Formats: sequence, structure tokens, C-alpha cells
Amino acid sequence: MPWLFWGHISAPEEQPLRDIQQAIDRFRDGPVEKVFRRQLQLVRLPTLFRRMIWWWNVNLATSRRAKRVGTFFLSTLAGRGAEIQVSPGIHTGCLTFGPLSGEGECKVTLAYDHRVMDGVLVADVLEALESTLNTTIVSELKAIAGARHEGDAA
Repeated sequence: MPWLFWGHISAPEEQPLRDIQQAIDRFRDGPVEKVFRRQLQLVRLPTLFRRMIWWWNVNLATSRRAKRVGTFFLSTLAGRGAEIQVSPGIHTGCLTFGPLSGEGECKVTLAYDHRVMDGVLVADVLEALESTLNTTIVSELKAIAGARHEGDAA
């Protein structure tokens, strides 16, 4: 199906990388009819009703908006060797990254709604992200690689 679906990962900051990767793999490779069942149910409704539901969730169901629509999204074409220059979206923020260079570096962009947050906060978030990637995430990846290496040796 040539449609765009939204995969939702709850509390990714509390999950190990393996679980997050499994969720992404399920979104990418799982049966669309099962993985995105609810979104497909909405598609069957007439456009007017879909727009009314969307409007309701964005504008009136404020206490449930974050759960239903989300507040943030990640979008990348790095696996295709491309970089998103301007990320579309209705969310407060969108993180995107480009392909890795030969030195293992990539450009990371956080597009944000300036009505909701200040650029200084965004710069601080990107700095904290870089620090986390270079410490916590590197350690977790090394542990995964070590466990895989030990499993191959056994």
C-alpha cells in the first residue's frame, strides 16, 4: 500500500534499544492489516467524518491529544542515503537525521514549533541528545555487540 502510517512507540526513553528496534521492525515488516488496523478502520470512513475526527482530536480532546495524535515524531530517509531538509508535520517537534558519513557522523535536525518552545531549549535538547548518543547509547550498543560476539563464539 502506498500510504503513510504512523507507528506509535510509548515511552521510548524507558525502553532498551532492542525493544525499540523490534517495534520499528514490526511497523516496517508486519502485516499492515494487523499492525495499523485502527488507522485502516478510519480510512474506510467518508472524508468528512475523518476530518471531523482529526479536528476533534487536535482541537477539543486536549487531555487525550498527546496519546491519540502525539506531540513529537521522528522521520528519516537516511537508510535511502537522503536527508530531509524541511520536515512536515503538525506536532510540536520533529527529529530527523541524515545518512552516516564515513567517519560515523550525521546531520541531526530538530524542527520545532516556535510558538511552543524557544530555540535555546531546542539547542539544549540537541546537545543532550548528542551526549546521550555518545555515552549511554554507545555503551548499550557495545553491550549488544559483546553479547552477540559471545553468542557466536559459543
